[in-house]
Amino acid sequence: MIRCAYRGDTKIEWDSQGGSYRYSLDPDRPSWQELDAEDVSVPSWASEHFKGDVAELKERAMAQESSREVDATTEERLKDLGYM
Repeated sequence: MIRCAYRGDTKIEWDSQGGSYRYSLDPDRPSWQELDAEDVSVPSWASEHFKGDVAELKERAMAQESSREVDATTEERLKDLGYM
């Protein structure tokens, strides 16, 4: 699970595997970003937009049983993308 928050020319990204990153953005170049730092502390202005800790939510979701079935091709694709 990945979360992102934006403020001005800064993007903060953090994930359920413990990674956290800060990027610089340029409003004159859409879709452009540059990695500034890794293992950053997620500021309160970024996390206040989300309910619950990202790792906790992932664990809770993984613990729930699902009654939905997916075919083998879809399951392999989800594994390749890191969802399973």
